[in-house]
Amino acid sequence: MSNRKKTIIVSVIIVLLVLVASFFGYRAYRYHDFKRAYEQGTTYEQLDVLMNSKRYVKAVRKAGYQVEQSDVFMYDRIPWLVIDEKDNLEVKSPGETIAVSFVANVDSIGKVNAFWVLNNKLKIQDSLYYPIQEDGSDGERVELSTSEEQKLLKEVKKEITDMLKSVYESAY
Repeated sequence: MSNRKKTIIVSVIIVLLVLVASFFGYRAYRYHDFKRAYEQGTTYEQLDVLMNSKRYVKAVRKAGYQVEQSDVFMYDRIPWLVIDEKDNLEVKSPGETIAVSFVANVDSIGKVNAFWVLNNKLKIQDSLYYPIQEDGSDGERVELSTSEEQKLLKEVKKEITDMLKSVYESAY
């Protein structure tokens, strides 16, 4: 065999070894995306990594949260996540903003359906509140005071961080 053929064969083998090592290295790196986001990132980054892929569906289910298989199949990610069944706290998969809906008890009004749009700093960008009538239907839109909104925001953030913690513990 000539030197040229030996050089080509050795070069091809080296390239294949580098490609295989790169593939498995990248997979190992991506496997720990949520771990890195949880330990170093903001809540928004954690939600983004958790919900914008289907990599962590098993961990979310293991933590006790429901994820519809058909939604994961259709959207190739977790489109929304019900965090608290009794308050219907639901978080939509983050994009530029995070959509949150829930039922809350407000001192001045009673039970309300709340819909929020949160920015990447988890500050309220837009909010809608509808009181729940006795027959279960929504009433006319109402406004909440800033202190009531901040109280609700604090509770929602706590629920989200508790959910992220339980998913992290079930995944790692």
